[in-house]
Amino acid sequence: MTVGAPYEAGSFFFNTPVNVQTFSTDFTFQLSGAPPIADGMTFTFQSNTPKALAGVGGALGYGPDKSKGIVGIPNSVAVKFDVYNNVGEGANSIGVYLNGATPTTPSTSLAGTGITLSSGNTISAHLSYDGTNLSISLKDPVTNGSYSGKFAVNIPNALHSTTGYVGFTAGTGGLSASQKILTWTFTPQAGPTPPSGNKLVFDTESLTAESSGPTFNIENWAGFPDGVGTVLNANKVGQTVSFDVNVPKAGTYNFHVTAKNYKNRGMWQASIDGANVGKQKDEYSATAVLGDFDLGNVTLSAGTHTIKFTLSGRNAASSTTTLSFDELTFDPR
Repeated sequence: MTVGAPYEAGSFFFNTPVNVQTFSTDFTFQLSGAPPIADGMTFTFQSNTPKALAGVGGALGYGPDKSKGIVGIPNSVAVKFDVYNNVGEGANSIGVYLNGATPTTPSTSLAGTGITLSSGNTISAHLSYDGTNLSISLKDPVTNGSYSGKFAVNIPNALHSTTGYVGFTAGTGGLSASQKILTWTFTPQAGPTPPSGNKLVFDTESLTAESSGPTFNIENWAGFPDGVGTVLNANKVGQTVSFDVNVPKAGTYNFHVTAKNYKNRGMWQASIDGANVGKQKDEYSATAVLGDFDLGNVTLSAGTHTIKFTLSGRNAASSTTTLSFDELTFDPR
């Protein structure tokens, strides 16, 4: 994932979503180089794209790099293997992180276990998940060191899906390392089928967004159900923002979009995988209100779909053409 150069970030994911409700997995890895090495790697579950990648250095290819405007991998769970002390986490630690959080603290030290992640030894990892707890076992056959621990985590809840892309990320900073996965097996196990009435709800602030050029920002507003949404600072008809979402089960869904309607908003047209859905929507409102736009029923296959919003015009009463987004909801019909 990294080849021994500074300021690298690398990742790879199995390119077909797999069931993450219950599973077991085994892999061997090696983190090596002239000491001291940095920064470490993660084993990650995410429901965005098999090309997901985030920041360098202590972000481990998973977390954010605010200096470069890079957000962490959303809709995700990561197990870190950290070999550099950035903010007190120690230079030999593991931990579990959600939704692209910076993988530093809180962390669990491996001191006293006989396992040193930066030793260059080939380390074996076994992880299993029963739907409630993620159990992690590590073994260094050279030192005979071992570690076993358990972390409570709801992986499908974090992914907003019962399936996801599974793989690895890594990062280097001012110090470097060669960070390799040598062997890997992943065995998904049958999990419960979600009730047919379950909605799929994607928070845009947690999705990876691709803008055609305008800045795309987090927007804090008490009127959002969770207090946080997003805004595209669009100023020209035809500008776009798109999101990739993972639909775990094929079917027909009623598609809704919520937004902060306000006096500086524009109009947009939504599309899914390049085909327009619903009619043009206008976010203008004289006062700030939570808008709920019904785009009608859409039929989707299981897998990843691209939701795109295109600035299509402006209400005569609106001052500008920014676009707001909060939740993308797919309600099974």
